[in-house]
Amino acid sequence: MSKKIHFLASAVNDYISPVSLWSVARVTVNDDGVNWLQTQWVGGGELHGMALYTSKLDAAVAAEVMNQRENSTAWQVYSFSDINITEMMINVKSQKPNYGIMLVFGFSIDDFRHLILHSNLYRSLQFPESFPIGDGLDPITNKAILKFNESFFEGMNDYWHEEFASYCETMDKQNSLPFDLIKEHARNAVSAALVTTTPIISAASQYCVSTYSIEKQMWVVSSLSVGGAQPANKLH
Repeated sequence: MSKKIHFLASAVNDYISPVSLWSVARVTVNDDGVNWLQTQWVGGGELHGMALYTSKLDAAVAAEVMNQRENSTAWQVYSFSDINITEMMINVKSQKPNYGIMLVFGFSIDDFRHLILHSNLYRSLQFPESFPIGDGLDPITNKAILKFNESFFEGMNDYWHEEFASYCETMDKQNSLPFDLIKEHARNAVSAALVTTTPIISAASQYCVSTYSIEKQMWVVSSLSVGGAQPANKLH
């Protein structure tokens, strides 16, 4: 019998979202031999939480970069349906009343369309969600079911209006591609990426977002359609 991996439970997590969500995680073993799933967290200060990617390809890119950094293959992409979020919430309830989630919808760039490398990771764009950790949660009899704010996904569509008629619909279709194909494109994306650790950022790029286009076989950029932001085609 295989050992139990805490926080991992195949296809048991139900959640409500307009698009499928994906986590980057690795199996870690404690000193006492306990196996548990360590998920990637992003953000800083009070605005931080477990990274959930709206694009399985973006998640695979993040895993590729993290594995290259550590010279390993430990970081993998998991469907959020396979993450035991109820067990995670119960585990931290004594330390905090809410559980943080960061909804990632692409990567940051500078004025020259370079991806921004920060702490050996591509800096991502995300919307923060926070869910109260209720009393009486149980992984079997009283599971947490997270309902994500639809306005965040409307915001993603606004960010991506220059590239996709509907970002969320496009990603939901793309996420259904075979994972081996997704991983191949992720490796190509990392190989093709132009990266900087000293970004030059102005009003033209601070509201821009980038991802790798499978159709175009290149990194593409879009910018927020509201707030007077400069369109992505104004970048160098």
